[in-house]
Amino acid sequence: MRLAVNPAIGAFITTHQIVITPSDLTDDLASALMRGESIGTVVAAHNASRAARGKAHSLVLFGDPDMCIAPRTARAVSPAKPEHRATDVAPVVVTGELPRRAAARTMRADDAALSSAAAGLIRLTRGDKGGLDRTLADLWGDFVAQLEKEAMHTVWVRTASSVAASPDSRVCNHCGSQATGLVASLPSPLTSQFRLSICPRCEVCENVSAELGFSVKITRNRLRLAGRFPAGTWFGAIVVNNRWPLQTASWAWPKGADGRPRRNVDPSHWLPVVPCTLTVAFAAAGQLGTFTRTLAEAGARRGAFGQGWPGAADVSDDRPSAAIEAAVVPRAPAHLMSSSMPRGCR
Repeated sequence: MRLAVNPAIGAFITTHQIVITPSDLTDDLASALMRGESIGTVVAAHNASRAARGKAHSLVLFGDPDMCIAPRTARAVSPAKPEHRATDVAPVVVTGELPRRAAARTMRADDAALSSAAAGLIRLTRGDKGGLDRTLADLWGDFVAQLEKEAMHTVWVRTASSVAASPDSRVCNHCGSQATGLVASLPSPLTSQFRLSICPRCEVCENVSAELGFSVKITRNRLRLAGRFPAGTWFGAIVVNNRWPLQTASWAWPKGADGRPRRNVDPSHWLPVVPCTLTVAFAAAGQLGTFTRTLAEAGARRGAFGQGWPGAADVSDDRPSAAIEAAVVPRAPAHLMSSSMPRGCR
């Protein structure tokens, strides 16, 4: 699907099913690719390994198998060592929890910035100001700036002390499909759990504090806030991650007359006519969450990029009412977004 809509992508590698892959796997793949081996050779070698077969980590390649991303480098060939193992390796027992090595590593600068901002937001919106010399507005600005660079769930999966299957069944907020639920336990400074839901149609659909009591449904024509939104100070943002060459942009979630977040927002005047990823983020009462959906281009027919392409059915199925249309900013002319558009979260 991405190959069909983005000419900048020459190959796309994914797993057969939704799994949390160990960092060793991606490190080994990246090392082989940087030695100049072709993508097809690297994927084939990985799929033939015992680890890939035993842990359901086999890969699927879409695109050109002969593509290389680095010049080939020479390697010294060591003589084969005799087999010293007398018996086969014991079968791998897959448990519900996957330990992470990331906690023992040096945290990336962007990961640290997002984690620090998230921890500060959780503490300040909960009323705990001890040791913090920054304002909520500053922390929220940093948090949204990091979301413009990278999704929150990718940081959590990299830095979590463990990622386990959720004990509860999950349903996608956006399309209603059965979703895969995961729970990430985060190290200091967050020291809390986040719930991650992955939909086979909409990709990662929510990444929220485990106790979050509200949700956001995303379509091209309406952003709908549902559930019990906590009282007190809150911050909200709409982040549109565009495909190259368009730039990512963000805006503040609109307030109602009572100062509370609006329950329905029309995002169509913020969206480009090409595919994009839209994220809604909220911080309130010690809770933090992002809701995300990949949307097809405006006016796409159902099945234009494959049956059930995210957002395709929403063009006609979920149009906002006249009352909702009147409650939001007047719609701008339909054209591609440019770098001159406002950035309301700064």
